[in-house]
Amino acid sequence: MRAERRDYDGPISLTLAGLDERFVVTNAVIPARTNLTKLRVTARADTALGDALDFSILGKASINGTEVSTRASTMPALHSVFPELRYPPRELDGLLTVTIAGTSSSTPASATKKKKK
Repeated sequence: MRAERRDYDGPISLTLAGLDERFVVTNAVIPARTNLTKLRVTARADTALGDALDFSILGKASINGTEVSTRASTMPALHSVFPELRYPPRELDGLLTVTIAGTSSSTPASATKKKKK
């Protein structure tokens, strides 16, 4: 997740609006004076295959004593998906979808391959 900061360099807390308790979010803070974090979302093992859920990423911060919340934009990705549209549909901005397709192991497949001699 990359933040675009404007006159604020404190921490930004991230939440995923629209996902329920089946999903655990870790590393959900963009630290002060940085613009990046690698947000990790893990689904519980009992989450049904084929489930699809729409969600948004919200950034929250306390700026000069005022709580500020903003939904993350997906407009750069929409411009990539719809290169011929000058103005992609605004109602899609900020909307993300997660689908449950299967399980993964903690060891990447590339790490388990044997080298050829």
